[in-house]
Amino acid sequence: MTEELLVQKEESGILAGFRVRKIHESATVTAGYGKITNLRDADTEVREIRAEGYETVEWHTSSLEDGIAKMRKVDFPIPLPSGKEILLDKGGNHLMLIGKKKKISETVRIYFVLSNGETLVWDAAVK
Repeated sequence: MTEELLVQKEESGILAGFRVRKIHESATVTAGYGKITNLRDADTEVREIRAEGYETVEWHTSSLEDGIAKMRKVDFPIPLPSGKEILLDKGGNHLMLIGKKKKISETVRIYFVLSNGETLVWDAAVK
């Protein structure tokens, strides 16, 4: 999956890169993948995620239970431990962008609101 990531960008001690799965024009839900690394000396938390053009963004996790794939919403806050990387990929943690409100172009701007009130911004490629 790393070959499919956009160039990563550091914003205020958080290094991240994301992509959003391209969907049919009539679809209203898609998934976001990537990775996020906390380069700060202290733990932090993600309190909210927003994406331009979508009503809501949820953090989900997928797992196999008795041979059946299950996807579950993970409630905020999402911990970002200091020095740790979180991979967002198929079959594990990922973002669900829900309620498409407009035609989506080549990028989707994603906003992460942290526990200290800071908002970090990344542009995710639509692929």
